[in-house]
Formats: sequence, structure tokens, C-alpha cells
Amino acid sequence: MIAGGPAPLIAAAILEHTGSRTGISWYIVGCCAVAVITLLFMPRQASALTASHGTVPSRGKAASSPGAL
Repeated sequence: MIAGGPAPLIAAAILEHTGSRTGISWYIVGCCAVAVITLLFMPRQASALTASHGTVPSRGKAASSPGAL
């Protein structure tokens, strides 16, 4: 949310208040740190599927055959 659409507005506000581009760099570093920490806490998709169903679902024969559309 903070690194998407409003990022240019936040960057402009940081530049206006500090007068330096270094603050914008720290803002970006902070957003990256939040993203990495969030990814570390997310479960892996295959593990979640295996735990709930016992097996990882396959794509089926039609999707894996060379002649199928």
C-alpha cells in the first residue's frame, strides 16, 4: 500500500520536508525491508496444498500433452 500508487506523493513530501533525496532512498529501503519481512512470514504454496490435500494437484493430461490447446 505504501509503495504503490501514493509513493510519488510520499516521495515529494519527503523531498519537500527534508530538501534531500537521501530521505526518499531510505523510504524505498524501508519499503523493501517490509516486503522481505512479509515474504518470510508467508507460507509456501506447495507446502500449504500438500498439508491440506496430501498431494500437490497435477495439471491433468490435457494441459501436459504437446498437442493439446
